[in-house]
Amino acid sequence: MHLKIDYGFSVRQACKAVRLSKSMYYYKYKQKNDEAIIASLELLADQHPTYGFWKMFYLLRDQGNNWNH
Repeated sequence: MHLKIDYGFSVRQACKAVRLSKSMYYYKYKQKNDEAIIASLELLADQHPTYGFWKMFYLLRDQGNNWNH
């Protein structure tokens, strides 16, 4: 952060100056691995080309997957 390094502001002061919450300053993005979901949807799409997303979504849910749409 420019204010922290160049001007010696604390994290609290720098965040307050730019109206940023400290939780956003410390937030670390976690990459999601959706490969299993994508593979399952592609398999269903190949088997049932006329099914729409929602029908495939509920089929996957009926198979025991608790993935969110």
